[in-house]
Amino acid sequence: MTLVELTIRLPQALADEAKQFDLLRDERIAALLEREILREEAWVRLSAMAEVVRESAAEKYGSLSDDEVMDLVNEEIKIMRAEDRAKAALQKPDEL
Repeated sequence: MTLVELTIRLPQALADEAKQFDLLRDERIAALLEREILREEAWVRLSAMAEVVRESAAEKYGSLSDDEVMDLVNEEIKIMRAEDRAKAALQKPDEL
């Protein structure tokens, strides 16, 4: 594996705090960057899914903001969870 050497400039207070948590070692910085890359990739996927929801809901609801799309998604999740709970409750044997 080829390594790249980086020089970064940080505010002193941030550097001091990072040192307290042993975050300035190569391995820790690499792990932080890897997690941030995963977060960015997840954001791209979520944005793409939100666009699908936005487009499919446009006819019924008109133009939606990101917050409105997330509200619709969250409401659907709540409905699905409630349905799952109801199904689970019906499948439980009577406990007397």
